Amino acid sequence: MNSNKVAVLGFFSVGVLLLFIIVIVQDEGKVMEQISRASQRQVKKQGEETDKKIVESPEKFGNIISATEVKKFKKGKEFIPTNDPVLIEYIRKQMVGPSKEPLTLLQSQELDQSQEGQSKRVDEILHHKTGGFYVECGAATGERNSNSLFFDGVRNWTGLLIEADPKSYDAMLMRNRHAYSINSCLSPDNQTKAMSFEVAGERGGLESEQRAGPGGKGAANSAIQCFPIDAVLRALDVKHIDYFSLDVEGLEVAILKTFPWGTVTVDVWTVEFRTFKDSKMHPGLTRERYDAIKEVFDATGLYENNGTLPAAVPGGIPSMGGLDVVYIRKDFV
Repeated sequence: MNSNKVAVLGFFSVGVLLLFIIVIVQDEGKVMEQISRASQRQVKKQGEETDKKIVESPEKFGNIISATEVKKFKKGKEFIPTNDPVLIEYIRKQMVGPSKEPLTLLQSQELDQSQEGQSKRVDEILHHKTGGFYVECGAATGERNSNSLFFDGVRNWTGLLIEADPKSYDAMLMRNRHAYSINSCLSPDNQTKAMSFEVAGERGGLESEQRAGPGGKGAANSAIQCFPIDAVLRALDVKHIDYFSLDVEGLEVAILKTFPWGTVTVDVWTVEFRTFKDSKMHPGLTRERYDAIKEVFDATGLYENNGTLPAAVPGGIPSMGGLDVVYIRKDFV
């Protein structure tokens, strides 16, 4: 009888122990499940916070242009209106403001370094105006052969310098020009896109069938961002330009055709028309470009021809020997 009680008690103890173990295992399982769920909630919370940070960062740091927009600007596969606010903001962020330091000329102390007297002719036409605004596209280093340097250094003007060649643009910044500037090219078809550019200093230019400059021997090519001239001027809210110098080695006609003639006035233009083929000046192609430029200005009905620089031989063909053609707004005259 005693042995039976002992056996019963033994079985009972084992049962209690097994029950205790099962309870512990179940509790541990619940604990592990709770830990797992808590961990998942934490990961989810961290992910939401990360997403929130990504969304909020543009507001925190200003109007940051997204990578999606930048890729769209570079690829040029879709047309972007020239008044697109994101495009205008992006252009504005590419610009450098006027220098607050004195002009620093590194090649000559001469303030009129225009190639064929462009500065003198324009200064006379504008009656020695002070405090004006210029645009020089194809600004190079902002010193040698600059058509706007005189107005910056003598007439106290400001303006916009546009130069596509990265090396020339960096050299321009060293001159402390008192103008806005941007390292880009003007689009020949009103399309925002990156284009192949021949990096060759003053002889550089966009690769195109219309390439008219002498070119640079052994020059390297680089992808340069191009913007429509209308969008570039909108970025600075420019409505009037006293003098516009356009020298882009061949795409002058295409760019002129995209100019916003109805919303921006320009008093005086100098436009390069001299054309090269196989590194030699070509009289026939030069005459064709001269005539094409004339056709654009005549179509506006706003301008009259003021001759060429250098001046043509009296009685001779206007384009022979010339580099730039000059146009004056009729209302200004």
